Amino acid sequence: MSQGVSFFFGTGQADTTNHGTQNPADPEMEKKQVPESMRPKSLEPSNYLETIGTYKPKFPQAGHYEVCQKRIRAWKDGMMLLDTERAIHVWENTFFPTIYVPKSSLFDREGKGPPLKRCGDSDRNMHLIKFLFLHELADYVQADWGLVVKNKYIGDVIVIVEGRLKDYIRIPFKAVDEWREHEDVIHGFPRDPYKAMSVNQCSRAVEIQIGPDKFESDQAVILSQKGYPPRYYFNRDIFKLKLPSGQRLAAKDPRKNGKTFFCPYKGQAEKLNFHPRYFDMILHGKEYVNICWRFTHPPPEVLEIKDRFCFSNRMLKSISVDGTPLILETIPGDHGMSEEELAMFSYDV
Repeated sequence: MSQGVSFFFGTGQADTTNHGTQNPADPEMEKKQVPESMRPKSLEPSNYLETIGTYKPKFPQAGHYEVCQKRIRAWKDGMMLLDTERAIHVWENTFFPTIYVPKSSLFDREGKGPPLKRCGDSDRNMHLIKFLFLHELADYVQADWGLVVKNKYIGDVIVIVEGRLKDYIRIPFKAVDEWREHEDVIHGFPRDPYKAMSVNQCSRAVEIQIGPDKFESDQAVILSQKGYPPRYYFNRDIFKLKLPSGQRLAAKDPRKNGKTFFCPYKGQAEKLNFHPRYFDMILHGKEYVNICWRFTHPPPEVLEIKDRFCFSNRMLKSISVDGTPLILETIPGDHGMSEEELAMFSYDV
């Protein structure tokens, strides 16, 4: 074996127990290998929602893995890198999975072999190596591999040599131009199969407060997703300022600010960006940046949110339905982003 950066779990020797040679794509083997602590005990809502208002998915936990029952392909510079129906979803955080693919799924181009090449030392992936050891997904990994495509280099590829995910590799998600599940492009990060969504009409009066100003609408739709707070999507009716007398003034239109973000669940965006677009508002001379967003090309399952506006809870002073206040999700102070946003922001940057 050529010299490089290699990591063993425990004693420094490659593990020789049976699980090191088992095929992780075997569903029956998956059931045996997943610890009981990582399996949901029931489907009660309490398994998914914190009781104090902070919504954090409780399943799957970080370290959970399972067979991805979809065809996965990836492209770089117009060249298909891999094609597999044996990919593995690994939850490196509690919000969305990461795709691991068999090393054998890489294409042999022009008889030169797969584009996987050894490269120099790197400690950028040390947190991922510790994660794989901690959750017993690998016993021996090599972190000094990369992909060479048309003389361009993709670094930080992890190869699992021994352990539960033997002969699987992790390619940085954003280093590849395009990932697909079957024929659908994956935007931002892979979808979590446990976070299904539904949209319902809401005829009740939903009131939001931004600073001293209140806005109200009885034409909202509610987007519900397992493990997350409900999101209210409004048409332009919400931008009519509500006075204490109950009178409503002309709508205060938000302003596009050019910023976009990724969401693999709710579809594509305006113009050519294929991402949702943020809007700003100015009230009483104060500017509220990224206060709301809009999807113009959502998928069929959430088509009702098309062209509607949803507000960031961080910007709202309060939200109520028929006069009953709702608990705004708790947001940590890390750069003003939620834990999920932090995970998205740092995902293979």
